[in-house]
Amino acid sequence: MEETINIMFIANKRYIKPMATFLYSLFAHNKTAMNLYLFYSDLEAVFLDKLHKFCKHWENKNLIPIKMDLSKVKNLYCKLLCVDFLPRNLSKVLCMDLDMVVNRPLNNLYNMNLDEYPLAACEDVYGYIFGEGARNHQRLGIDVKYRYFNGGMLFLNLDYLRNFGGGNSLIEYAFENKDILKWPEQD
Repeated sequence: MEETINIMFIANKRYIKPMATFLYSLFAHNKTAMNLYLFYSDLEAVFLDKLHKFCKHWENKNLIPIKMDLSKVKNLYCKLLCVDFLPRNLSKVLCMDLDMVVNRPLNNLYNMNLDEYPLAACEDVYGYIFGEGARNHQRLGIDVKYRYFNGGMLFLNLDYLRNFGGGNSLIEYAFENKDILKWPEQD
């Protein structure tokens, strides 16, 4: 039996069209059961109802809206706080931005072993191509053996992150280092 894939994304009224494209591409290429954790602040009940119906049209796609006051918390911090706001029985979640298009099944990615790591991410290749990568390393004090990554898709090991203080420790870091965090979501 295949494991249910847990996906988390953030949306507001401005992202309704990209969300439709994202979800269609996700569902069209993934037959696996999915729990879709939608963090939102300003989506109306009528839209959420339509979104539930759209997800139900696809087999085993379960939408779980989580309302947050995003006026006080930028999207970055919502991603960090998801560690604390997602159900405690979830051990991992794939966080995806709505400007993505999924063109193949996510099973291999989702079944990756993260036991010893807080997360998996994609390298920010454009930053290195255009020279921003070296500046990011210097600005953030990143050892050259590590790579700066793209925050648009993060595979989070929730158990690992909870053991190290969860979202609050990440938020504390962000506030303590706000002077060097040039690209909030990325940094």
